[in-house]
Amino acid sequence: MTSRKLTPVFLLLFAACASAQRSGDRAAAIGNWDEAVLDYTQAVHDDPDSNDLRKKLGDARKKAAAAATALARQCSDQADWECALSATDHALTYLPDDGDLLALRKTAVENALFQHQAAARDAAAHHLYPRAFSEMSRALALCAGDQETAAALRKLQAGFVADAVAEARKELENKAYPEAIALLQAAAGVDPLAQPLLDQARADQDRELLGRAEERARQGDAAALRADWQTAQEQYRAALAVHAGGRAERLVRMAAGAASAQAAATRQDFGAALQELSRALAATSEESFLALLRPLRGAWVDGAVTQALSLRAARQYPQAIALLETVVRADASRAPVLAETRRAYDQAQASLAEALAQQGDAALASRDWRTAEQRYAASVEAHSGGRAARLRTYSSAMGSAESARQERRFGEAAAGYRAAVETGADSSGYAAHQLQEVQPRRWLISIRAVKVRPVHADGTALVGPALAPAMGSALRAIPLAPAGAAPRATLASHAAAELSRVPPANQPRVRVELTLPDGRRMATPERTGAYATWSSAVVLSANAADDRALRFRVTHDGGQDLGAPSILLAELLQRRDVLLSGESVLALEITADPDPALPEGAIIDLGAPGPVIIAPSPHWR
Repeated sequence: MTSRKLTPVFLLLFAACASAQRSGDRAAAIGNWDEAVLDYTQAVHDDPDSNDLRKKLGDARKKAAAAATALARQCSDQADWECALSATDHALTYLPDDGDLLALRKTAVENALFQHQAAARDAAAHHLYPRAFSEMSRALALCAGDQETAAALRKLQAGFVADAVAEARKELENKAYPEAIALLQAAAGVDPLAQPLLDQARADQDRELLGRAEERARQGDAAALRADWQTAQEQYRAALAVHAGGRAERLVRMAAGAASAQAAATRQDFGAALQELSRALAATSEESFLALLRPLRGAWVDGAVTQALSLRAARQYPQAIALLETVVRADASRAPVLAETRRAYDQAQASLAEALAQQGDAALASRDWRTAEQRYAASVEAHSGGRAARLRTYSSAMGSAESARQERRFGEAAAGYRAAVETGADSSGYAAHQLQEVQPRRWLISIRAVKVRPVHADGTALVGPALAPAMGSALRAIPLAPAGAAPRATLASHAAAELSRVPPANQPRVRVELTLPDGRRMATPERTGAYATWSSAVVLSANAADDRALRFRVTHDGGQDLGAPSILLAELLQRRDVLLSGESVLALEITADPDPALPEGAIIDLGAPGPVIIAPSPHWR
């Protein structure tokens, strides 16, 4: 037995076939044989070797043909010949050579022809020619292959056309154009020879309507010439209802504009009156109407100017200007009044703008940036240009910068201060100064030198043999170095004599440990002496507003604690060179130098810190 490999394509075809078969079975189960034939046909196409499917398809075709044949006979018995014809045509798709079906179809065609012909005669007898032509069209469709019958039907149809045309001519004589045109349209639909008469009827109707419309328009003219604009509108609209277009289309706009203008003038709204009058004048070129409308303009212009001057006196400049602009469109000689009003408005707005700007100046002086921005914005709105525009931008930038600075968003703060400086409105230099403070820079933080007390609080030596009591007391009494104006000179001179007398054996080995704001720790090399110097340094990025701390710890001889001074970066960057002190640390010199050549994070002569040993002996507090 040969095995068969099931490929993906075969599996897809099998699934499609099974689906079509199931659909056919469902249709057959409910007696829907036409649907079953379609589904089984698809199933056989997908699986042509299946005898079972072929049998199902044959059975379905027979039952579908039987159902169609039964319907055809039922319709025939009821003399429903259109139904009988449709059903026999459907049955013949299954049984095209069935003699009984072919005979039944012939009978259905003959009777359907007779029905349509009779219906056409009846419609024509009642002068319903569109219906008669429709029935004839259906009859002709049934005898497409019977030339003799078709010729007889066309002859009958020609008689209907002649009757329809004759009736249309009578309607035209009575000027019943809609009825005549309806008849001629039906006739022309089956006989092109009726088209010229249809065209002539339409032209005659158009001339008739034009004449009636013109009569209405002349009645509108008479009303307009006696200034009865409302009646004129009604007559012109009536003319348009009879026939669209023509001069009534323009004149109805003229009458409407004149009526609206007269109404506006009556209520003392001279601006609206002039606008509507312009609309009316633009709608006509007939001198008789223009001569009636133009004289109205003078009195209305005078009234509008008087109203505009009252508005100007009340400082309602925009309303006065709008009204005068309408006046000037009607009478250009009044342009000087408009120009004078515009100048007065400009001066008033400039004064208001300056008053608002001065309020902004006061807010700016107290660094109330939001209020300043609002006042300057109001000034710009009142009168464009001038100094307020730059100051509004300056205040806005400063407000954003100060807010960002408070939230320690120094990059945004720097951008805001820079924008403020670029406006050119930073006359006090405040924005430039703040920009310098918040602008991140690289700084070289250096540990320069330290001086320590080489004795414990009881006067005993930190290291080495015992000191003479007098020397121990003298060393214990050395005060902390003052934070003077010259840290380096102060460090060099402070306790120089006392420390110079300390024997070499009692000189401690000291170093300085540094803890950075990010938690990193590093330390200088050890140096021997109560006074030690280094060139140790680290490069940090910071600004003058940086409130992070640098923490130092001074130890001696392997980690014994001498003191732990600290300083905020902001203070160090401002002072640049400081002396720190505390406990046994007499002075620790730290410097900050901006913009070194080294990159951020560079380290000079600093290593990992060692352990801190807390000595049991007393400490200086």
